[in-house]
Amino acid sequence: TGAARIMKIKMAGFLLEKEIHYLGGMVTSPAHPFIVFAGGAKLSSKFGAIERMLQKADFMFAGGGVALTLLKAKGTSVGDSEAETRLLELGAVLLKKYGSKIILPSDFMVTNAFSRTNGTCGQLSAHELPLPEKSFAVDIGPESIKTAIGLLDKAETVFWNGPMGINEIAACSKGTTELCRAMAKKAKEGKTVIAGGAATVAEIKKTGLGRDFTHLSIGSTSCPEYIERLALPGISVLDPE
Repeated sequence: TGAARIMKIKMAGFLLEKEIHYLGGMVTSPAHPFIVFAGGAKLSSKFGAIERMLQKADFMFAGGGVALTLLKAKGTSVGDSEAETRLLELGAVLLKKYGSKIILPSDFMVTNAFSRTNGTCGQLSAHELPLPEKSFAVDIGPESIKTAIGLLDKAETVFWNGPMGINEIAACSKGTTELCRAMAKKAKEGKTVIAGGAATVAEIKKTGLGRDFTHLSIGSTSCPEYIERLALPGISVLDPE
């Protein structure tokens, strides 16, 4: 921001203009029903953004580690799955405040072993909640995929951040892929469908459907941060003094 502060001429490019238009408009005045899909490994990295969007959203479907942490906060067993234990108290607060809007998976694809590093996992099977001990949830299950896609039917505005499973492993990416296809179809129907986050956009591009989405935010950590605050230093510095 230093150069912009001392220059007499300050300007932004067309892509930044699109980011502000779509992300800002989505938070302040979305067309309803407004449906949010939140996944990824960590609730902590997007807690503020999720809370901000829940103020406007009609529903939020949670997947991935976000769902596992919220389920554990409810007292539901998720086996040995990757949930953020230190976020359980905040997760409980979120559920108490917006529980009527938050839709959690009813089933998961589980395995007894997996490795992010090697991109491998043991035998997969669908399992309804609660999950047994020594099992790892690695993707949302078939019924949860149907629920997530069903939410899209009446949506006018959609925002998606975070894969539904451990997308580094091909066998654990079905939920993410199916959701991507359904969202691309929705966007082609003329609805506003926005996706953000590096992992999410990377998965969308793998399917070749990126051009069908209304907007793909290239911001990784900056995307949820902007949604939470509706301001960033590199944007605020452009305002006329």
